[in-house]
Amino acid sequence: MRISIVIPVYNSEHYLSECLDSVVSQSYSDIKILLVDDGSTDSSGKICDSYASSDSRIKVIHTENRGVSMARNTGISESDCDYLSFIDSDDYVTPDYIEYMLKLITKDQADIAVCQRMKSTRKHKENKLLTDNQSCMSAFVKDAALDSVVWGKLYKRSLFDGILFPAGKRYEDEFTVYMLIAKAERISIGCGQKYHYRKNLNSFMNRPFSDSDFELIEAMSEQKVFIEQNYPNLVSSANARIIYGVNKCAEKMAAAGIYREDLLSEMKMLYKAYENDFLKGKSSFSAKLFSIVASINLEAAMKLLHASGVDK
Repeated sequence: MRISIVIPVYNSEHYLSECLDSVVSQSYSDIKILLVDDGSTDSSGKICDSYASSDSRIKVIHTENRGVSMARNTGISESDCDYLSFIDSDDYVTPDYIEYMLKLITKDQADIAVCQRMKSTRKHKENKLLTDNQSCMSAFVKDAALDSVVWGKLYKRSLFDGILFPAGKRYEDEFTVYMLIAKAERISIGCGQKYHYRKNLNSFMNRPFSDSDFELIEAMSEQKVFIEQNYPNLVSSANARIIYGVNKCAEKMAAAGIYREDLLSEMKMLYKAYENDFLKGKSSFSAKLFSIVASINLEAAMKLLHASGVDK
């Protein structure tokens, strides 16, 4: 059973070799490694070519810079295997990353298998099998063990039929993964920590606030509309996810000292609409407390958040 691994690459020369070493040394060796060089301006493209010259399982696709969504879409279109996984080029995985999830897929006849990230503070002590579509979506909106990042998972390739990552969006996973979950009937969630996520301060996700951060709220709102139409009993949880997105934007805005009235007005409206659903969810006490204060005085809540250094 051959598996494609899609790795979008952009200016990651400092981390790329560690990533690729972890992939080429997988204990399950029947893999096709698709490196999509997204117009890198450093030595990343050359590093990719060097690895490809010594490992026939690697295919390098050099493109102009179009963003991570288009790079992943290119990898998906080049994949001709039964299963598909994603790794970011500044991360790395354990030697049994693929083998571990393939065993879950095989044992549980699953459409998606999930592993956990290494050094995660969220400890999942037991594997979990979701055996119907309703349970899959319920876990997505409620259970931290099934998160919305595309990496750290193994998918049936057919799930991506008709689904692509959105071009130019900052939170591309949030716009995409829920649609894959909606097509799954069985998901096997493993407790093994097999994916090492590197918090790269220079990455797109960790840059200071910009208006594009509100695309997280846009994505959560799209999820809410989809869930309202297809899983009406989960609307409250979908509403809570919108407030999660608002809290994240508030956190980044406060860190940057940005208090624009047009943005604050939209956030206040969302707190008013969905705060009660957020308070009924499983978020941390500090996040709920921030939400309560923000619904009363958003500017004050943001200034307190920035002063305390609390991460929502």
